[in-house]
Amino acid sequence: HSMVQFQAKMKKISEEGKGKFQFEHEMRELGDEETKNEFNGYFDSLVVDVTEIMTKYSESVKQLEELLELEKETLVIRRKASEAVSLDLFKTGANDLLGKTKEIQDKKHETMK
Repeated sequence: HSMVQFQAKMKKISEEGKGKFQFEHEMRELGDEETKNEFNGYFDSLVVDVTEIMTKYSESVKQLEELLELEKETLVIRRKASEAVSLDLFKTGANDLLGKTKEIQDKKHETMK
């Protein structure tokens, strides 16, 4: 969430802050509008790069959260399977638990793609 807010602030600065940089007077001394435009182009490029990287970071965090949830599900199933082994295997559906574990492993592999 904070990454999204940071991205929004970066975009806002890039849109509203053109020509309002602290060293604008140095750029004016160069007396060249082309220099100012070139700098604004570099800044725009920087904002795009930062935004793309932050988007990738956010996607990676989301993927890790999904994997963590799958790990939690796996632990619950393993706990149930362990209990099933100590009880009557035929009445607890241990085969079903094994199938669920395999489904979660498949989801993990799919998430990592």
